Amino acid sequence: MSDSESGAEAPLEVFFVQFASLGFSYKPESSAHKNFDRLCNISRWTKNSAERRDARVGFKDALVQQFNFIYGTDGNNLAAWQNLCSVIGIEPVPGDIKECRKVVWDAHVNIVDLIETKRTGDEVQTFNSLDELAEYTKRTKDSSLRRMRTKVDY
Repeated sequence: MSDSESGAEAPLEVFFVQFASLGFSYKPESSAHKNFDRLCNISRWTKNSAERRDARVGFKDALVQQFNFIYGTDGNNLAAWQNLCSVIGIEPVPGDIKECRKVVWDAHVNIVDLIETKRTGDEVQTFNSLDELAEYTKRTKDSSLRRMRTKVDY
């Protein structure tokens, strides 16, 4: 079971709530990036300010934690792997962990899309190559997260 099924607070919400004293109000119906951009505007952080850089580090960490919150962290949990396969759109969903891992590792998807699909219900876009994924990532707000690594034991 992932934390999202247990009723625990979502890491993105926890991250954004810490800025309430600056007049920021988290809007869960908006994307994570729109919330972060709004936080930066409300806080009047310049693009290269130390405050913005520190907040971005915390934001990236919250995104990783959000992924873990949604999909779990147990690399030996077949149901978690099968859920990830399903969200990515892999059909048929493999029946064993080894095959699940292989098809997930071979899939070219944006991690932020995997997080946002829980909120939006939109299908996760898959790409034919890493180059296509990189181009998509550059075109979207996710470009700042290109190098983000999940802290998952998968």
